[in-house]
Amino acid sequence: MLATKTRLQSVRRMVYIYDGEGAKPTSRVLLQSSMEHCLCPRTHTVTRITPEQIKKGDWRDGCAAVILGGGYDLGFIKALGHSGVKVLRDFVLDGGTYIGFCAGGYFGCDSIEFDKGGKLEVCGERQLKFYPGKCIGPVVEGFKYDTDKGLDALSIKFHATESTGNAKEYSFQTYVNGGGYFAPYSTSLRNRCPDVYRVETLATYTTLPHQPPAIVRCEVGKKGGVAVLTGPHPEFSAYELDASDADLQKHLPGLLRCEGVREKCLKQLLRAANLKVKLKEDSVQVGSKL
Repeated sequence: MLATKTRLQSVRRMVYIYDGEGAKPTSRVLLQSSMEHCLCPRTHTVTRITPEQIKKGDWRDGCAAVILGGGYDLGFIKALGHSGVKVLRDFVLDGGTYIGFCAGGYFGCDSIEFDKGGKLEVCGERQLKFYPGKCIGPVVEGFKYDTDKGLDALSIKFHATESTGNAKEYSFQTYVNGGGYFAPYSTSLRNRCPDVYRVETLATYTTLPHQPPAIVRCEVGKKGGVAVLTGPHPEFSAYELDASDADLQKHLPGLLRCEGVREKCLKQLLRAANLKVKLKEDSVQVGSKL
């Protein structure tokens, strides 16, 4: 059994980044750059995948993870349809990894509440059902699509958990724009997500009331599937953000000060998602900014 598991892990090389309706182009570019910088190039190849390719499903055997980043999850739903969502869900139930940053985090929950009662309200059930609860946001007021109007640099604390190897705990400021927090269901409602066996809180918002979960890790299915969902954008390197953006400028110094810790915690997140991260000996020159 161990040999079989090792063989399956060894062929799961590809890390696919969703590239289709619902994915904000700048978020997708920052996400791909971050994954290429942090993941071990001897183990993983990072590339994009379209909704049409996801629906075909012939990518799954060699895939380690599928990642959906910032944007809007109604676009994911429209582009993937029921069949594409089912392919993603079955991939994780069969032992794969799903990572959802911000919009991808909302998309991975059983249900969401976005701007409830406001002009941008999007509330309802979702079909991946990797998290037995809701993602509720935005945690920062003033959000406007395709802008940084609702941007803030919020403090989050990464916790020492079993899945991160009980690594050192860190607190740092991270980019938040439209993201939510995770609200677990009561025990009586957890049967809405019968395939989720364990949930860990990897990080919490330290400056929000009651310090709610900012990043969660969910064990899905009986074959080692994992979903890691985030509200903030720990994948965004401050060095690659648009320093000319007036809405960003006041937050940029704090984000830059936290770059070293942010990268350490992102690598903890990726390890918790069963991916192999880049070590010093794997490092290559990837541009003057990095």
